Amino acid sequence: MIELLHPPDHHFASGGNVYNRSLVEAASLRGVPLASRVVETSEVGLRLHDECTQLRIWDSLFLDALAAHDLTATKDWGLLLHYLPSEDPTRDRAERLRLASMEARVVDAAALVIVTGHSVQARLGERHPHRAVFVCEPGVAAPFLSSRERQAALPRGMIRLLTVANLLPGKGLLELLDMLAGLRDIDWQWHVIGDRVMDPEYTRRFDAAAKRLRLERRIRQHGVLDHAAIAQVMDGMDLFVFPSRFEAYGMALAEAAAKGLPAVTTEVGAAARVYRHGTTALLAAPDDAGRFAAHLQRLLTERALRERFRDNLRLCKPRKWQDTLDDFLTATAALA
Repeated sequence: MIELLHPPDHHFASGGNVYNRSLVEAASLRGVPLASRVVETSEVGLRLHDECTQLRIWDSLFLDALAAHDLTATKDWGLLLHYLPSEDPTRDRAERLRLASMEARVVDAAALVIVTGHSVQARLGERHPHRAVFVCEPGVAAPFLSSRERQAALPRGMIRLLTVANLLPGKGLLELLDMLAGLRDIDWQWHVIGDRVMDPEYTRRFDAAAKRLRLERRIRQHGVLDHAAIAQVMDGMDLFVFPSRFEAYGMALAEAAAKGLPAVTTEVGAAARVYRHGTTALLAAPDDAGRFAAHLQRLLTERALRERFRDNLRLCKPRKWQDTLDDFLTATAALA
C-alpha cells in the first residue's frame, strides 16, 4: 500500500490538487493500492513519527511543515514535488533564498523524490548532483482526448482566445491584458477559466485594468470549471494563449494541445515539448513580452497558420494518466 498525503484542497483548482486526484483515480482504475490521505498541517509531526507499514509520499504543499520538524529520525518516506517555490520569479530575493534553503532540507531528508516536470528535475540536479530524482509528468484527462478527429473550421469573424489559469501574478494575465489592448482593432474575445478568489488583490487589479482599458466587455470570465466543461469550451476556441512566467510542467497546455488548439505560449515547463514552435504553436521566452505580443498578433491575423497548426496537432499523441501511473510505480519501486 502506498499513501499519498496531502492537505485539504478546499476546492482550489491548483495543478497539484488536480495531479493528486487524477493519479489516485488512475490507480483505482487499475487496482493499484494507492490511497489518498488528507492530513492537516498541524498533524505533520505526528504522521512523520507514527508507526506505519505503508510507503508514504508527502505532497510538496507540506514543504514548510516538513522543514519545521526533525527529519533525521523518520522512517523512509517520499516527496512528490509539484514545483519549486523558490523558482517563482514573482517572489523577492530574500524569500526565494529562504524557500531554497527549506526545499534543500526536505529534499535531503526524503528517501525518494518525485517531480512532475523535467525542468524541476534539472534544477534539483544542479542543487543535488548526487541525488536521484524521478520524473512523473501529468497526463491528460479523458474529456480532452475525445473528438480528436478534424473539426470543421469555426466561422469567420470574431477570434476566440482561451487562457486556463488561476488569477495569480505568475500567470502573466495583466501583461496579456496590456498586449490585447494594443490589438483592440482586431475582432477578438478573450475567455479566461480559472480561480478568482485565491488572490483577491490580484483579481481586483485585473478587473480594474480591464475596466480602465475598456476591454471588460471583450473578456468572459468562466471561473473554475471541471474537465468536461473546460473541454467543451475549448471546442469553440480558435487559439490558446498562455503567458505564464513560471510552470513546472503546464497541464493546461497539454490539455489544449490534446484538444487540437494552436497556441501562443511562453517557454515554461514542458511547453517546448507539448507544442513545437512554428509547427503547432509560437513560443517566446517568459521575459520577452515583445516577441510574445508579435506572435499573438500573427496568429490573430493569420487564419491559415492557425488551421495548419491545428492539423499538425492531430498527429500528436497525448500523454495519459495511466502513463503517469506507470512512471510513479517505477519510482516508488526504488523503495520497495
